[in-house]
Amino acid sequence: MAAGVWALGLHRGALPPYTGVLLLGWTGVAALWGRALTSAALRQGPGRAAGEPEPAEFPGTAAVWLRRAAALLVLIVASAALTVIGTASGDGTVRAVKEAGPVVGTGTVAEVAQVRVRYERKTPKGYRSTLILRTPDGTRITARDVETLAEPRPGKTYEVLWAPSAPELGGFADPRYGVSKYLDDRWGWTAASWGWLGGAAVVVLGIMLPLMSMTGTRVLHRLARRPLPQFVQAAVVTAVFVGLHPVLTGAVDRNLASSPIGGLALLVTAGAVLVVAALRRDRADR
Repeated sequence: MAAGVWALGLHRGALPPYTGVLLLGWTGVAALWGRALTSAALRQGPGRAAGEPEPAEFPGTAAVWLRRAAALLVLIVASAALTVIGTASGDGTVRAVKEAGPVVGTGTVAEVAQVRVRYERKTPKGYRSTLILRTPDGTRITARDVETLAEPRPGKTYEVLWAPSAPELGGFADPRYGVSKYLDDRWGWTAASWGWLGGAAVVVLGIMLPLMSMTGTRVLHRLARRPLPQFVQAAVVTAVFVGLHPVLTGAVDRNLASSPIGGLALLVTAGAVLVVAALRRDRADR
């Protein structure tokens, strides 16, 4: 949870390594394995025989559902954090330019290399273009995927982020929202962070709540007590974080685990596996 909150504070354009996420994430992975190992050791300890049946009394329904709601909260934050991590370093051009020494200046369109209409829900909403921009000192730089409301024309001037020491890297222009925000590396939640969190909440609750509603209090309690589900959970989280590690350290821009779809699929699958395993075990016990 702490690693997810920290990841949601990464601004778009923040350069890796994301030390805070790495430290908190691996601490969480270690804690999960500690819980699984401790759970297994306690079941085999002197205070309880390995085959002894579980107590007939279980916590009240409210207490069990509160515990599961807390688990869903972690899932929601983690899902949103994966999306933010996948987009935090921004376009590859932004990252390369920032590492080479960025400046924000003006660029005049010298040539429109490519232009296409940008659609949203089958409705034209502007243009996405590749532009050759000329800076005031005469340097020509290429800006790709420039989104504009009006079709760009030669002679039009846009704000551009580029590196004077490496103009071959190209530049980045964002006429709708500006490029100065990519130079802001301060930590803190933004409107986009809250938006991703809300979106993840809708998706996760829409998928996980129906699955959880299939289980009763007794099954949920068993799920929290048995070592096997704890080991499965620890293994899945470890696999996701190992997949994220190259992104967090900056070795690669992004991978499946840090993409919105890939990360959410992995996390929801992990939750579904635990619930289905509990259901199957409960039916077998009956």
